[in-house]
Amino acid sequence: MSQPTDATQHGSDANWSRRIVVALLVAVPNLLTLGIVLGTGSGSHAGDRILDVEAPAFRGATLAGALIAAGLIAIVWYLGASRRRAWRRAERIGSVSDGHVE
Repeated sequence: MSQPTDATQHGSDANWSRRIVVALLVAVPNLLTLGIVLGTGSGSHAGDRILDVEAPAFRGATLAGALIAAGLIAIVWYLGASRRRAWRRAERIGSVSDGHVE
């Protein structure tokens, strides 16, 4: 088994496009809540009052979910970066041949 090439390691353009679309779809509820909280129009104020009465913990839960998601993204990014550093270090000292550690 060989080490992944640059194209397979990073994915195709279509794959990245799908990831972006999924990320935006998942983010829509948080973005709508942000629009209600930061908005200045009458609809935004009405939504703000509804959230205060009907769902008092919704904004806090949304913030907690966004912070947890950011933390998970940071962890995944760190693990990916450390894996790449380990591969580069192993290649530099010559212990990797055809994807296998000797």
